[in-house]
Amino acid sequence: MYGVFVSFGFTAATKQYVQEPIFCWLPFEYKDKQHKRYINYYCWTHTLYTQPFDSPMPVLEQDRYKHSISYYRWTTVFFLCLAMLYRVPKFFWKEIKHFSGINVSKIIDMTLDTVKSSQEDRDKQLGFVSEFLHRWITVYSHTSKSGKNTAGRRLAPVTAWCGKRSGRFLTLVYLLTKTMYLVNVIVQFFLISSFLGLNFWTFGYSAVSALQEGEALDDLFPRLAYCDFNLRQLANTQPFTVQCVLTMAVFLEKMFLLLWVCLWLLLVANLCSLAKWTYQLTSQTKLREAVEKYTCMFDWADSGTGALTGKELSALVRHYLRADGVFVIKMIESNTTTLLVSDLVRQIVLRYKQFVRENDVDNTSNGGLQMRREHLVLGKKDTII
Repeated sequence: MYGVFVSFGFTAATKQYVQEPIFCWLPFEYKDKQHKRYINYYCWTHTLYTQPFDSPMPVLEQDRYKHSISYYRWTTVFFLCLAMLYRVPKFFWKEIKHFSGINVSKIIDMTLDTVKSSQEDRDKQLGFVSEFLHRWITVYSHTSKSGKNTAGRRLAPVTAWCGKRSGRFLTLVYLLTKTMYLVNVIVQFFLISSFLGLNFWTFGYSAVSALQEGEALDDLFPRLAYCDFNLRQLANTQPFTVQCVLTMAVFLEKMFLLLWVCLWLLLVANLCSLAKWTYQLTSQTKLREAVEKYTCMFDWADSGTGALTGKELSALVRHYLRADGVFVIKMIESNTTTLLVSDLVRQIVLRYKQFVRENDVDNTSNGGLQMRREHLVLGKKDTII
């Protein structure tokens, strides 16, 4: 959508600043080319108004501007503002995700680097990736103390649930970003409705109905408008009213109709995507399934360890990887191949089994991995990789 808004903005700018966006019918005595250019420029930079041909022109000036139109000359700026608004969620995700303590893009790149490697070199490289993930998991599985101040103690329940050491910080930031994309589309509907002075939610239905009947969208994007101006002649001021053709309206009605279709499709897509990811990242069953489908793909005979039991898999997902760890795996899955993710999960499981042996952790109990968390902090780095 960012490219759509930018292209619309430059199209409107080309029509507005390179070509002639307006042509006005001048009084008979003003035939000079400079007179025409002056009136066109004046009317384009001042407020225009519409009036049906079957109704008399109001005498009072304030009555004429009840149906004023002035948004035409602001369309370029408006499209560019919508484009910048669409970039806000992406900027939010790009800046806030680093507070999770891991560079997800770097992890994905390291995994992709092994796509053409031999199995031995791939296992070695993915072993390094699993070690980085292990350091991140163990460092941020240690819940920091709330501090001695009152504010720290009051915020302790909040930071324990959604803080960067909660195991779900990265997940919540991603879901919040998805929500921002959805809210962004809704806000754009309201902004366009206010800008055009109509209900943009149903604009497409009205436009399609009018086009099917062979009618122009004059009520929504009027092609004819009127402009009032005064000319000083010695001591007298002569008022004039000219009729103008807004050629830009032909382009704008098509652009906003296409924009209406794109926004509705984007609204449905964002809503479905948010519901899908919320379910997949908050359901313990889906988190377990996301890892289990890869643990069933490789043979444990040559690994030196037995296959994961059901309780060990639950402990791996619930207390070791947690929501953020599974989220990183799903991000790698979205950007690499199934084979690479399978090999990576294998290395993660092997590193997890080593961690269990070294720390004498009972990983078959629900709280087994939480028994020795005070000993798991390997360093105070804020970002892994």
